[in-house]
Amino acid sequence: MVAQGSRCLKTVAAIGILFVHAVSAHMITSAAAPGPATATTCVWMTDLQAAHEKSQQTGRSLLIQFTAPWSTPCRLAENQLQSDPQLTRLLTERFVLVQLDFDRDRRIADILVVREIPSLVILSPAGDLLGRCNGLIPAEKLSRSLEQAERFRRQLEQPGESANPEHNE
Repeated sequence: MVAQGSRCLKTVAAIGILFVHAVSAHMITSAAAPGPATATTCVWMTDLQAAHEKSQQTGRSLLIQFTAPWSTPCRLAENQLQSDPQLTRLLTERFVLVQLDFDRDRRIADILVVREIPSLVILSPAGDLLGRCNGLIPAEKLSRSLEQAERFRRQLEQPGESANPEHNE
């Protein structure tokens, strides 16, 4: 009876591994497959310090994506970011993009209070927290969240005005 249970567990584990490989292969094929021609693709930096310096030099907000190679939702989110031309354009024109490994860059994740992946953290060039997005989010909703973060940034940069909209009436 014990041997049969052990064999069953091995079968379940093998099916799980095959499923992960199949999903990964599908996503790699989907990402590599030619789609609508886009002029830009998202290029993610991996050095937070260099990305922050670039953010300060260009005046663009910093978008930090926390991900992990073992996470299927992270791979799905990455594929989504690359496959939507309008979202790609928004990301590349308005943000300095940096991708950090949730496991390897755990100290940074803890400082920024990242508790789940995929997660996006949006910072101004000055380091002000402008927003965050957790989990898989539809492209349209993500675009709205990024636009909202940029509006908040503009409010923060207005001299003499409160960032809190209730105080600006």
